[in-house]
Amino acid sequence: MDDRNKTKEELIRELQALRAEVELLKGNSSTCDLPVSWLPLHNAKVDRSSTVAVKTPLLKTRKKGNLTLQAKEIGNEIWQYNLRKYQQQQELIQSEQLFTGFFSGATKSHVGLFIVDTKLQFLHINQTLADINGYSIEFHLGKLLPTLLPELAPTLTPLFQALIERKQSSANLEVSGYVPSQLGVLRHWLASYFPIFSPTGDLMAIGGMVLEITEYKQAIEALRQNEFNLRTAQRIAHVGSWHWDCVQKTVIWSEEMYRIHGCDPNQPPPQKKELEPYIHPEDFAHYQQLTDRALAGYSFEVDLRIIRPDGEIRYIEARGEPGVFNEQGELLHLYGTVLDVTDRKRVEQALRKSEFALREAQRIAHVGSWQWEEGRKVSWSEEIYRIHGLDPNSSVPDLDKMSKYIHPDDLEIQQAMHNASVRGEPYEFDLRIIRPDGEVRYVEARAEPGIFNERGELIWLFGTVLDVTDRKRVEAQLRQSEANLARAQKIAHIGSWEYDIASQTCTWSEELYRIHQLDPSKPPPVGEQMDCLIHPDDLWIDRQLVKAPLLAGKPCEADLRIVRQDGEIRDIEIRGEPTFDSRGQVTGWVGTVMDITEQRKLERLKHEFISIVSHELRTPLTSMQVALSLLDQQLVDPTSEDGQGMIHVATEGVDRLVRLVNDILDLERLDSGKICIEKQLCYPADLIQSAIDQMKNLANKSNIKFEVSVVPCPVQADPDRLIQVLTNLLSNAIRFSPVDSTIQIHVERCSESVQNVSLGDRGQGLGARDSLGDGGQVLGDREESFSPTPTPQPPTPSSSSSPTPTPQHLTPSSFLQFMVKDRGRGIPSDRLEKIFERFQQVDTSDSREKGGTGLGLAICRTIIVQHGGKIWAESILAKGSSFYFTLPI
Repeated sequence: MDDRNKTKEELIRELQALRAEVELLKGNSSTCDLPVSWLPLHNAKVDRSSTVAVKTPLLKTRKKGNLTLQAKEIGNEIWQYNLRKYQQQQELIQSEQLFTGFFSGATKSHVGLFIVDTKLQFLHINQTLADINGYSIEFHLGKLLPTLLPELAPTLTPLFQALIERKQSSANLEVSGYVPSQLGVLRHWLASYFPIFSPTGDLMAIGGMVLEITEYKQAIEALRQNEFNLRTAQRIAHVGSWHWDCVQKTVIWSEEMYRIHGCDPNQPPPQKKELEPYIHPEDFAHYQQLTDRALAGYSFEVDLRIIRPDGEIRYIEARGEPGVFNEQGELLHLYGTVLDVTDRKRVEQALRKSEFALREAQRIAHVGSWQWEEGRKVSWSEEIYRIHGLDPNSSVPDLDKMSKYIHPDDLEIQQAMHNASVRGEPYEFDLRIIRPDGEVRYVEARAEPGIFNERGELIWLFGTVLDVTDRKRVEAQLRQSEANLARAQKIAHIGSWEYDIASQTCTWSEELYRIHQLDPSKPPPVGEQMDCLIHPDDLWIDRQLVKAPLLAGKPCEADLRIVRQDGEIRDIEIRGEPTFDSRGQVTGWVGTVMDITEQRKLERLKHEFISIVSHELRTPLTSMQVALSLLDQQLVDPTSEDGQGMIHVATEGVDRLVRLVNDILDLERLDSGKICIEKQLCYPADLIQSAIDQMKNLANKSNIKFEVSVVPCPVQADPDRLIQVLTNLLSNAIRFSPVDSTIQIHVERCSESVQNVSLGDRGQGLGARDSLGDGGQVLGDREESFSPTPTPQPPTPSSSSSPTPTPQHLTPSSFLQFMVKDRGRGIPSDRLEKIFERFQQVDTSDSREKGGTGLGLAICRTIIVQHGGKIWAESILAKGSSFYFTLPI
């Protein structure tokens, strides 16, 4: 077999066998006389199997008798053979040293090397590439590339497969991907891959060289980005740059330079004489001076005007850096910039023109401005000095001095302004200042967000101070007027509304929301929503008497009913009129809505009152007229029994009329305040006893007894008026109680459990409970019991027709509760509230028999309300009624 086709391991084994043979021959050299000085591999290990293989032919040779001659021949052959093996070994060692040195040298040069077999299994790799992959050299050997580099394998595997198929190298390929050594970091390499063939020309493996170019790629990308940023910055800042190569006599312009001069960037930049037409004639001398200065290598900075090819004049700021010279002092390069300051120049001109206007505007508008720049103090405009009443020639006061000019109640606001300024945050505050002469002024202080440098340090602040004293005064007057208007609307129950046709917006006053019982935070209803608030029977009034005139540009006035959210029906009066523009076109409508529910009630009460009074007066007057007529015409003898009866009828009529007139007068004087409540310390027991004494004769007629239970607790009250209340209640109890019955009178402190019981919670009325000592239990008898209608708010003295609620929301033991309980026929539940109104009686059929006027309970309620108490009734039909009133302790 040809040695070139043998593997390294096979060659080594043969070499070891030869060494063993040589050692054997050395042992027999004394008899064979063989030369052994040529054997250089005497230190090799002996392969025993090879030794045996050599011994056999030698023994055979000895048997033939030509031992010496054949040994010499064999020795020569062996010597030649070993010489070749030695040379091969040296070549192999040298090859291994070159291979190792090549891989080691590549590592020192930061070049990665590797060899993989056709299955992409690593056979060898140097340290550089092992570090790139993130594994040791030993860990690579024998491992497949997809196993070690799963994220890079989809890129490399197709390349290697193509190389295996084509058996051609691939040089200078840019490869990008991710490796385990830096997870998540995209890296870049420049790689060359080549096939490795066996001596027979078969592809044995794939070799490769890898150079890390990640930093290079990043630098290129950064450079590209910097160039883009530079072009963008120059375009945004209108700054162009130029470079003059004095050796090559060439000028290079940036894109912005072309734009500033209005030149075509595809053409070479103008030079020397070509540039002179772009210079404004009035600035040509300056241009020549800066040219001479630049050629001398000096820096320069000058403002010029240029003329574009289209004739437009632009202002530029030209700057040049000191020239670059060689060792011989020859100018090599010049660099400079051109800044387009046309806008700035125009702004400066406009600014100079507007500074005076600004000062005048600030003076007229009472707006001052201030600013702060890093390294400088705060500066004030003239108007801020005037607002603060300070001399404009004086310095701006510092924080401590400024505190003296701030109203003491607004020092916290000043501190908040200072804190916001330190942070560079915007603010807007209203505060008061005090001038040196003591005058207090209102100002509106504002500040814009601060400007920070690249290190995040505050470098600039700007703000304004507006004197809003006059506005504040007007606003205060306006708020007072609005409050007065709202108060007046609330008192008069008049709401206002406004509708703008252009914006299709409707505005309601708070009182109008209150009238309709709607949420003021929500927009007012319009269209169908508004129709839902109007009583169905009055929708025609709204359409014909309200909307129709307004749409025709005419005023309107109508009365109609609305339905509140809780179902209550209210009477309102609507008035409205259109608004017009300068051309006489209708722009909207304004109007008022007045709640006339109480007015309507008063009108009905007035009619009822007149009707009732007329009836109450006419009835006794008719009886008196008949009796007196009979007596006057002597148709009846006054001394006779019939005559005496007539006189008795006339006397009763007179008494009834007197009581009626007195009650009407008392009620009117109480409501109008003509009768003043004169409170003094009095004891309930004394008051009750006085009332019983006055009612004793009436009670004795029906053999009615009184059961009294009073806590010894004094109250501040008008004793005469309370006795009037008690006599009225006792009079009613006596007149409607059966013969031989008992009337209970109790006075107690109201406990917490009692005071929190609302009328609705009492169910069958407070009189049904056994807390006042009647001993009855009627809570279960619900078919024959009645409870009063609950009322949410207590009445006021001015609303005498309002229902009277029970005591609620009173603190425990803060009042005394009086009770007068009879055993009469009782009061239906639907009458329990009405009996406290004027001329209201449970049964009018026996009112004259009982002697009532229908005004007593109305008088009682007025007196109790004026004492700060409450009065109500509870009753169970056929079992009696209980009347309660409370007085604050």
